[in-house]
Amino acid sequence: SFGLSDVDKILHKMYRGSVNTFFAKPSAGKSSYVNQIMAQAIDDGRKVFLYTGELSEPLWKSWFNFTLAGRRNIAEFTSESGYKYYKVSPKALVEINKHCKDKLFVYRDDKSPHIEKIIATCIDMIRRQGVSVIVLDNLMTIDCDEKGGELEEQKVIMKKVQQLAKDYNVVVIMICHAKKVKEAL
Repeated sequence: SFGLSDVDKILHKMYRGSVNTFFAKPSAGKSSYVNQIMAQAIDDGRKVFLYTGELSEPLWKSWFNFTLAGRRNIAEFTSESGYKYYKVSPKALVEINKHCKDKLFVYRDDKSPHIEKIIATCIDMIRRQGVSVIVLDNLMTIDCDEKGGELEEQKVIMKKVQQLAKDYNVVVIMICHAKKVKEAL
């Protein structure tokens, strides 16, 4: 359960062998929402693989830790200049790391963002680690050698991702960001 009954009805239709696309205007909460889905998948005993082309692994992990920690494990601090900031408690971090160990795998920052490399890593994680949920955040950060422009590249990437989902019977979540929000929505 994702904790929201109307959303649960929709999200429980994320079947193995499917690609589920999250598309919305910038800062609408796509990545945050998908973090919650990943946390739930891990809680349900599934193994998750994440490619994030927007954030470095340490920055993404920090953000994900806030999702898992919950309010009671986050403390507020004030800097010398009066700026308020928040941290996950050290005890909660230990528990989060223990909970996610061997269940959450992140594509390394030093690896190529080319679709062929990402797919090869996904297949390796499926075979060696038993990954059943793959999150690609986001489509616009994945490289492809296709000629014909950005839309043609995105089409090729999506076809490769659809084939991955079907061939390996995994759930794939693809996050997409609109460049021209008004025309796209």
